[in-house]
Amino acid sequence: SYTVHFDMVFDQPFTASQVITETGQPGPNSVFLTFNAGSNHVVQAKVGLSYVSAANATANLAAENSAFDFNATQTAAHSAWNTLLNKMQIAGGTATQQQLFYTSLYHALQHPNLVSDVNGQYMGFDNAVHTAAAGHGQYDQFSGWDVYHAQTQLSALVAPSQTSDIAQSLVNDYAQGGTFPQWGFMNFYNWVMAGDPATAALPTYYAFGATGFDTSTALADMLHEATTDNNVRRGTTLENTYGYLPDDLYNGSLCCCNVHVPAASLPDYD
Repeated sequence: SYTVHFDMVFDQPFTASQVITETGQPGPNSVFLTFNAGSNHVVQAKVGLSYVSAANATANLAAENSAFDFNATQTAAHSAWNTLLNKMQIAGGTATQQQLFYTSLYHALQHPNLVSDVNGQYMGFDNAVHTAAAGHGQYDQFSGWDVYHAQTQLSALVAPSQTSDIAQSLVNDYAQGGTFPQWGFMNFYNWVMAGDPATAALPTYYAFGATGFDTSTALADMLHEATTDNNVRRGTTLENTYGYLPDDLYNGSLCCCNVHVPAASLPDYD
């Protein structure tokens, strides 16, 4: 559903190459390279990625990793993650348990991930190129299913700046695609689950410290999505009429934990 552009550079020239295209495939799917490693058995490669263009992939590589220095790159990555993980300090338990805690925290902060290039460009949910606001980035891979129970709060507490951009990215997705992604896969609505998780995640981001996004637009989007028939909330009119969905509009994808609760029975929160 999306295209990955890349620029791959090696620290020594290759002596031969072969492009492989499988029968029935629209284009090449692999490349074999041969190196003369007689005198140097170590070949270093670095790759710039972009979801917009090959030129952007080249620019990303030049801006983010211009030299061939494996140890310096490893040290920089370690330092950046160590700074982020050190925002949470723990005590007690065994060394293994502490390692498990920080490994889990590292995993929880992997996604959503930055998809905009160094020039701010990214591919939107309308399949057009957009540019993120200066100093901000566009994030994707919003795993909406259940992350609003804990991961959204954790992300906002530990990384409020990046999480604010994640929230704004959801608002951008709505503007470009017409709905919030339930489980966005790059710039693609895959409708993998029922439910409207973004409307739970956005106010949670704000409540736990990630407040740097267009909240008025986010609120308007949430209200509109909750009160109209759309691909996220299919059957809204029927549910408002009868208090339930009289047909299986989700073709069997409803989970046992998706239960309709009348608004009158919900507690009143300020």
